[in-house]
Amino acid sequence: MKRRLLSTVLALCLCAAAMPNAYAWQTVPPQARALAAETADTREGVDIPSPQQVYQSMIALKSQEKYKEGAPWTNETHTYTWKGGNQDGIAPTGAGCVAFAYELSDAAFGALPARMLSTGQFGLSDVKAGDILRVNGGAHTVIVLQVTDAGVVIAEGNYHENGDYTGKVHWERSLSKAEVENAVSYITRYPENYTPPDDPSGGGLDGSGTLDGGLAWTLTKAGTLTISGSGAMPDFSSNQPWSAYADKILKISIENGVTKIGSGAFQGSKALSVEIPASVKEIGGGAFQSCSNLISVTIAGGVETIGDNAFRGCEKLPSISLPASVASVGNGVFMDCPELTQAVFASGGGQVRMGDNLFSRCRSLAQVTLPSSIDRIGEGMFTNCAALSAVAIPQGAVSIGVQAFASCTRLKSVTIPDSVTEIGFGAFASCGVTDIYFGGSEAQWQSVSKLGDSNTALAKMTIHYNSNIPEPNPDPGPGDGDGGDDGGGPHTHAWNSGVITTAASCTSSGLRTYTCSGCGSTRTEAIPAKGHQLVLNDDGSYSCDNERGAGGESDLVVTAAIGEGYLEVKLRDGQKAPAAYQDAAAAQQYISGVVRAVLESVDSRLSCTITTIQFTPPTQTVDGEYIY
Repeated sequence: MKRRLLSTVLALCLCAAAMPNAYAWQTVPPQARALAAETADTREGVDIPSPQQVYQSMIALKSQEKYKEGAPWTNETHTYTWKGGNQDGIAPTGAGCVAFAYELSDAAFGALPARMLSTGQFGLSDVKAGDILRVNGGAHTVIVLQVTDAGVVIAEGNYHENGDYTGKVHWERSLSKAEVENAVSYITRYPENYTPPDDPSGGGLDGSGTLDGGLAWTLTKAGTLTISGSGAMPDFSSNQPWSAYADKILKISIENGVTKIGSGAFQGSKALSVEIPASVKEIGGGAFQSCSNLISVTIAGGVETIGDNAFRGCEKLPSISLPASVASVGNGVFMDCPELTQAVFASGGGQVRMGDNLFSRCRSLAQVTLPSSIDRIGEGMFTNCAALSAVAIPQGAVSIGVQAFASCTRLKSVTIPDSVTEIGFGAFASCGVTDIYFGGSEAQWQSVSKLGDSNTALAKMTIHYNSNIPEPNPDPGPGDGDGGDDGGGPHTHAWNSGVITTAASCTSSGLRTYTCSGCGSTRTEAIPAKGHQLVLNDDGSYSCDNERGAGGESDLVVTAAIGEGYLEVKLRDGQKAPAAYQDAAAAQQYISGVVRAVLESVDSRLSCTITTIQFTPPTQTVDGEYIY
């Protein structure tokens, strides 16, 4: 059904998109439609603060009641006009998340003018403390606190989390490099071609000390925590020596020579990245547990043991690659990592001992490559991994644990080697598996012990006997692999080009499903939301080119080019000038005044900036004058 949105003088139209975790309200339409604005003066002789000074100015606000973590902050309660100007189409007045970013920016930069760049015109290397990013397809605005080579740490207002629709202040969430560079726009108040000064505080130390066993630690003012020396780190139950600096740690660097990362060593750190060298043989239990900003983990070949819950609750971790040297992985190592999409164990090592609940509740996990040989599939290993479509269990596994694949609703196929002799209670409960590819004969399959309801669940699936067990593929992306014959089980998957099974809309992501030509397994890939593409119609309205019905008619028609979270004001049709004007410029000046008066009449409810106006050319009378 076509939706037509109309507005008249004093009638406001608000389109608010529902976005996961963060919501926003912006003030400048994608096609600016009012008067040309004056450009803010460039202020010569004004000192430019260093990124470190900018950070200190912003973080100082964190202790104030208004800006404290969790303080209410919504579109309705907070509006602000900043000192950065309106050049490049920047809105000088913002509400909600925009107001929050503007207030922090003014606290750091004073009256320095701003400039704006769009996607593709900047990279992570350009971003500095105090810069403003419009993310989530332009629906949310954040301000950068700190920058590393892996991403940024941000602060934000009007933040929503876990279904809570009341906007709040939130400090020190992380964004990956990809998220930064996909931002719709980037606003900075550093001058063009600005090079930060060599800040003596940036390379200095915030803290240092020694650890039992002869190791040392240092934390630079730039946020790098380094562990150096030879030997094993001690275990920690709490009160790590650097715990007083937890909010300042951006990067953890373990130097070659360290042989063990102690249990609980960095638990709860706000670090964005960690580098683990080949000398480390063991990562202790809970070493990086609940590192909510961790987005990059580099583990060199050499690590043999990963303790229980080592990376549990790393909410932002997108992927993990483990070397062939790994021999033992404990319980819950990657449990509750909701943004983990890919996990790869390198092939070539010996049999790996696998713990329980290894990937439990990793709801975004879509691709997993297990080691060449494992001892078992642990209890709850993939429970609630809703994005998984296919799993190949390596040779050597003797059992599939209780609820191993429970609630994997998109899982369609599982490859099981003939080494498996037992399948536990509820192993396939409430999951979508339709096909089992078994490496042995039918007689061998019948001899497998199927406990509890597993036998009933498996009886509903198609069992393919004498199937080949595929070799691990470290990057099973679309088009990889050499396929297999049509009648056998999966080899290395040969994915087709995929079909769109759920189309992306302007505000919702879609799904593309790939099918292996050899075994029929499927995998899915998210298709980003398209965003509104508004096209000017002959009648002056705008249609969204991305939302059209079967007949090609736009499903969304608006009276002005408004996007997600933008407000629109439209003049009443039929405005007439009281007199003719001597030239077109004078006529345009008149209608500009009318537009400005309309906007000013609602400015208590509308935060806006006037940047350009689209004119219908005035009519020239027979005596040479111009009228509207």
